[in-house]
This record gives sequence, C-alpha cells and structure tokens, in this order.
Amino acid sequence: MGAYDDPKVALPIMGQAAKSIEAFYRSMTAAGNQRLQSINQAQAAAERAVSRTRKFEKDTYGGSVAQSQIAKNKISGLEKGTSDIFKGDQSRANLEKMRDNFHEAINKAGGQDASQSEIMEITGEYEQKIINYKQSLEVFAVGFEKYRELIEIEGNADNAIMEGLNPEMIGIYERMNDPNATGEIGIVEDPGGSGDFIVADFTRDSNGKIVVNGPTTTTNAAGVTSTTGTVPANLSKFKRDLGYTGETKTLNDLEYFQQVTGVDKIEAKKFVDQYLTNNLNTGSSSIAQITQVPVMVKNQQGTLVQASTPAGGGKTPSKKFKEKITLNDKEMRQFLTTQKGQDLKNAVFGGDDIETVYRSTYVLDPATNTYVPPKDAQGNVLTAEQATNQIIFDLYK
Repeated sequence: MGAYDDPKVALPIMGQAAKSIEAFYRSMTAAGNQRLQSINQAQAAAERAVSRTRKFEKDTYGGSVAQSQIAKNKISGLEKGTSDIFKGDQSRANLEKMRDNFHEAINKAGGQDASQSEIMEITGEYEQKIINYKQSLEVFAVGFEKYRELIEIEGNADNAIMEGLNPEMIGIYERMNDPNATGEIGIVEDPGGSGDFIVADFTRDSNGKIVVNGPTTTTNAAGVTSTTGTVPANLSKFKRDLGYTGETKTLNDLEYFQQVTGVDKIEAKKFVDQYLTNNLNTGSSSIAQITQVPVMVKNQQGTLVQASTPAGGGKTPSKKFKEKITLNDKEMRQFLTTQKGQDLKNAVFGGDDIETVYRSTYVLDPATNTYVPPKDAQGNVLTAEQATNQIIFDLYK
C-alpha cells in the first residue's frame, strides 16, 4: 500500500505539518509572553507586545491550520499509485529547528533582559519565516496535485507539461508519483546555508544528520550508462518564482509548469484570412492572392453542382462564388521573417511563447515512446520558427 492509499495510515504532506506548526506557535508564543512580561517597562507596553504575540498565533497559526487541512484533503484525495518515499515527518523537524533558533535568538538578545523592541523584532522575523515555510508547503502540495492531473495529457497536446519551467520540481514529483520509487524524499534546509528549504533525496549519517543526495551516474559492464537519484529542488525559490504571497484563492491559478499551447486551427484561419484580406492592397499583395471560386453543393442526385441564388421576385438565379485565399509560398515565408510577420504570428498564437506552440507540433517517436521535434520531407529537424510557420501554411492546404 502506498503512502497516499489510505489517509488514515498515510502521513500527508500538510496534515503532518499542521500538528508541528501548532506546537511551534504555542512554544514561540509562550516564550515571547514570558520574556515580555518580565521586561521592566511600562505595563501597557508589555501588554501590547503580548497582545501582538497572541494576534500572531491567531492570524498566522490559525491560517496555517486551515490551509494545512485544505492541502491535506487534496493530497489524500489523489488517486492511488504513488510511492511512500516522501517523509512528511521532516516538516516537523524543520519547525522544531526554527523554534530552537527562535529561543536561541531571544537568549542572545539578553533573554529576560532583552528590550521590548528586540523581542518584537525577533518575533517578527520568525513569524515571517514560518509564514514563508507554510506557503512553500502549500504550493508544494497544490503543485503535486496539478502534476498528477497534467501528466495524463499527451506530450504534444494542449496544456501538457513541458520541461522548461521548474524541471527540478518535475523530477521530484515524478519520483513521488512512481509507485516503484525507493529512498527518502523530504523537505530539508539548504545545506549551503541560504536559509531556503529544498526538496531532496536524502539519507542520514551515523549521527542522524541529513545528507542530501544528488543524482548518481553509473556504467555497467556492457557500457550502458544509467542515472539514479533526483536533482534537489529549491522549494523556497519555487514559491518565490510563482509569486505566491498567501492568497490561497490564487493557488490554483499559479503557473507551476510550462505547458504546451495548442492552436485552434479554425479560429487561427479566420484571423489570418482577415489579416490578408485587409492587407492585400496595402503593400502585402505579393504574399497571397484572392480568387473567386464556385460554391459547390450536391443536388438531389448526389452530384456536385455549383450553387445558385434562389429564383423569384423577378430575379434571375445567379451562380454563387466565394473568396479563396492562396498563399504565395516563397513570398509568405519571407514575410514571416519580418517584424510584421512576427506580429501576425504572435496574434495568431495569442501572444504565447513560441516554444510552447512549437511543442504542439512534436510527434511521437515509437522507438523511444517520447515526443520529438517534427522533420521536413528531407528528414531535417524543423526549428521553432520553421514549425510554427508551417502551422500557418497548413491552414491553407
């Protein structure tokens, strides 16, 4: 049974953190109250400081518990099949370390003899640390949920995950989603001393100290090279890059991954048709031409015939025609290299990153079962510019 198969047995990412956060805040609040009460200052000032630590517990801790439960429900509600390598209890250890650092900072400031302003400053600093940590856990949990949804999409289809944004987090999620994965993955403090938290594959040395493991490459006797392990991902940076500041209603709208942009060919052709129609007489006539072609319909015998306007009212039936736009290949390709041509492409593709549109042109390689860039008739790989240009030409085939 995997870690997420049974919520009663599982140790969900955020649910585990909730109890730890509660203990952390209670400890911090008690310590702050004790020291603030002992400061030989005006009682009113001390009471205001105590009031702030209580407000800190209510606002920050209360919000943490609520959001932890939301995230817990999301993780527990995911489909079965994930591995049990994620160690949620490491979150508790991280919070305990922050609590210990908080006490140490207070003691260094003078303990019971510390000034009100010093205690308020230290409390504020650790308040922000725990808020940042809580928010990092939130985006980690929701990001995993998003990953589980998006990996079901074919690699060249609209909204499929690409590797260009947050590749390390994708690697972590892949490991967590693999029912056969082994090892331990957890959230630990950056051993480089940045103060950030990272998600990493880790072990413990003989003293119980965490050792972060990076990927290991080995070559067997047959000369086949394989890589095991996972590149650590900076969870704090992940949160910062997403721009998440605690507005939980925005959690589902954040850009966790770079995704493929599919092209609605019907709407795209309408747009290009309109552009060409408007510009054929403004210096761009060489890129395309408009001709009148018959409107064909089937008669009662099932034979294709040219449609006519209905007779009646003294009017003579007339044959129906429609406009047909034909691209001039060489001139159009040259036009697409100009600024106006680039502007047209940006408008057709909705201003999306050309690389995300390019990915929609990838094809499945049966030999590797992966999606690869398209090729031309001579077997040359098409660049992003060439492939997206071809999308426009294909509209007129």
